[in-house]
Amino acid sequence: MTTRCLLCASAILALPLLQPHVAAQSPPALTIVSAGPSGETSALEQANEIRAVFSEPMVVLGRIPQPVMAPFFRITPAVAGTFRWSGTTILIFTPDPRRKLPHATRFDVTVDVSATAVSGRRLAVPYTFTFTTPTVKLLAANWYRKSKRYDSPMVIALRFNQPVRATDVAAHATLRFEKRDWEPPEISAHARARLNAIEPQALARFSAKVEAARRAASATGGVSFVVATDWDTVKFPRSPDLVVLEATTAVPPESRVRVAIDQRTPGLEGREVPAGPQSFALNVEPTFFIRGFRCGAECDPDRWNPLSFSRDVETASVQKAMTVTDITDPKQEKRVAPTRTITRRDGGYYPSVTSLEDVGFARQPPARTYAVRLDPGLQSADDGQTLGYTWLGIVDNWHARAFSSFGDGHGVWESSGGLRLPFSSRNLQDVTEWAVPIAPSQLMPRIQDLENRNFRSIPPGAGFRRSLRFQPDRIEAHGLDLSRAMTQGARTGLIWAGVREGQPMARSKATSDTRERSTIVQVTNLGVHVKDSNQNSLVFVSRLDNGAPVA
Repeated sequence: MTTRCLLCASAILALPLLQPHVAAQSPPALTIVSAGPSGETSALEQANEIRAVFSEPMVVLGRIPQPVMAPFFRITPAVAGTFRWSGTTILIFTPDPRRKLPHATRFDVTVDVSATAVSGRRLAVPYTFTFTTPTVKLLAANWYRKSKRYDSPMVIALRFNQPVRATDVAAHATLRFEKRDWEPPEISAHARARLNAIEPQALARFSAKVEAARRAASATGGVSFVVATDWDTVKFPRSPDLVVLEATTAVPPESRVRVAIDQRTPGLEGREVPAGPQSFALNVEPTFFIRGFRCGAECDPDRWNPLSFSRDVETASVQKAMTVTDITDPKQEKRVAPTRTITRRDGGYYPSVTSLEDVGFARQPPARTYAVRLDPGLQSADDGQTLGYTWLGIVDNWHARAFSSFGDGHGVWESSGGLRLPFSSRNLQDVTEWAVPIAPSQLMPRIQDLENRNFRSIPPGAGFRRSLRFQPDRIEAHGLDLSRAMTQGARTGLIWAGVREGQPMARSKATSDTRERSTIVQVTNLGVHVKDSNQNSLVFVSRLDNGAPVA
């Protein structure tokens, strides 16, 4: 027992000696949670505030001295400005707005160990971070022809994000041809055969021009250039951030030129350079070709069939260069004359697509085949390119599309007009007809059902097939026999009538895949008249055949 008590006493005596050791531990150091900006900024405005966020209050709220001083906060190179506290932990330095920060400049920011929190704690080590204002960025590259002609020098305007020296940019810039995808124009086999018979040299010229355009589109060599001293200052006003280059290598139509600056391109305001090369691909104007008509065979005469060019053309020039021949009957070909003459005054727009009607010819009729020829001297409207070969296109129009129609849904048919309900059709050889009676209680449900189906469903049963007599390409009326839906001797009632289109005539297509049409009609000899006013209304019924009132 004595030994145990001595041990307990020893432990008790030792406790006061341990407590001063725990109290002597140093408090945690002040830290900076975050700071910025950091790295390269994308715009000068991102450096309008330089911030440091401390881990604990640095000032007492409501007791912040003015002006705010922060001798522990240094920026190199030095920047004039002011400090402020946002809350008690965020220190913000705002550069003097009258002295813009320079581009392409690295700034080192140090917060030294003299920074002291309200608690008295300090940074254990200095905190540093860096940021760089925007280095040289190529924002845009635009081009034009010096004299607006396709064979004049290519002028390239480079727009930067900051002032640059033209000679510096030129020393770090390259221009190179770059291969691009290109789809050559084609002349149909039918047109080639005719062209070969009447102008065999035209195909050789066409092929040579296609090959020249293909070479331009696939070129990959370098393009020499100089710094331009004279350019279109209306389109590109002189500016410290603009550099204009002029190619001394010929750049043919259909080319692609890639303009690039390397990663050592300097700005005027600072020494920092971009992180990597930058470039833009510039596609110059297309070679002047005729792409052809939208449709050449089995064409719908009701649809617009434009003729496409790779460049804008003047309408009056197209009419002057165009020859149209009706070759439907090879033994009796006939020249088609324009119906009106187009001058530069009234044909003053320059489309890259046009049609026979646009250039003064009548619309090509159904079931006719035209050969359209354009002279090799035709020029593009805006850059002076000459076609250089005779072009020929052949358009084979079929008959107009076949269709049938009851008009706009349901209606009323006067019994005095007979029991043959008219419907319209064009270029149909036969149809199948239906006519069935409807009970008054089923009228509205049937109308709603047909409206939901766009009147594209027909009555049940086999129907009655009949051949139609017609004139090609004319919309004509035919009568659908309603007597099959009438009770014996009756001449009035509610009828659901339908038509299923049969076979279109030769060289004609159906208007749509849905070939069923229907309608609901009331066959009647009565008319309802309503006269309405603010005081009262008058409703009376009369007979349609003689106007006699019905009691």
